[in-house]
Amino acid sequence: MRLFSLVFILILTASQVWGYEIAFDCGGGGSYFDGKVFEADTAFPGSSEAGYLSGYASIPNANSRFGGPYQSATLCSRFRRGNISYQFNVPNGDYAVTLYFSEYLVHGPDLRQFPIQFNRTVEDTAFDIWDRSRMFYTFSVRYKVQVNGGVITASLGSPTETALLAGIAIEDIVDDALPPMAPANVIATGSYQSVNLSWDLPTEIKAGGVTILRSQSAFGPFEQIAARHDLAPFWVDQNVTTGITYYYQLTTSSLYGQQSLPSETVSATVLGGDESTLPFYSITITPGE
Repeated sequence: MRLFSLVFILILTASQVWGYEIAFDCGGGGSYFDGKVFEADTAFPGSSEAGYLSGYASIPNANSRFGGPYQSATLCSRFRRGNISYQFNVPNGDYAVTLYFSEYLVHGPDLRQFPIQFNRTVEDTAFDIWDRSRMFYTFSVRYKVQVNGGVITASLGSPTETALLAGIAIEDIVDDALPPMAPANVIATGSYQSVNLSWDLPTEIKAGGVTILRSQSAFGPFEQIAARHDLAPFWVDQNVTTGITYYYQLTTSSLYGQQSLPSETVSATVLGGDESTLPFYSITITPGE
């Protein structure tokens, strides 16, 4: 009886891990490798019972900004655009769905907003690529999707709200109840009336974002000032005072809600106009002119 119970537990545990992984270069006509294999964009059902249901392929003009410092220029050089939907026939379980974005047409907030939903569950009602990424343009967002009916349907946009999608990746995950690793190589750089933060996220598929903590003392206490629910490894702290030194720690947030231990503490001093390496201009306006 004890042997039978052991065999049953082993079979149950193994059934939770399928090794399912697939990624599409949205709007792209050929596959390539960039950390993972991105297959050519394919209409559903395709050879792997996965592909797009709606939207149309779009290749921006040569003057568009591709890639940027944090994402492949190849991936961001073509898109699926419009009212976009993809379907993936998968075993039941938990999945990490990573969406890759790049904004090449609008250059300000509130100019392109669209909803994102999975299996008719709305994750974001007004997703704004530019507002999330600012001058960096490219980044990715990861969501946890629980599947009970053997299907993942990812929908972006609506008949009246045009979405852009550069890539989509699906990978099965299991909650191991362990916290993720902390962000590495955290750098804080003082700039004009701001502090620029950058870091390396852990490569764990369950990593979903970072929480940013700040103090005016190296010994704390540290308070949360921001939570990034995406995989962009940068943030600009603009709620600062010139001449003050700020200390930062970062934690990784997992898709299951766990937080990592804090990263190493880094610091930077906010610069004024005379200290910054940025061009600084003073304009005097005379009344009547």
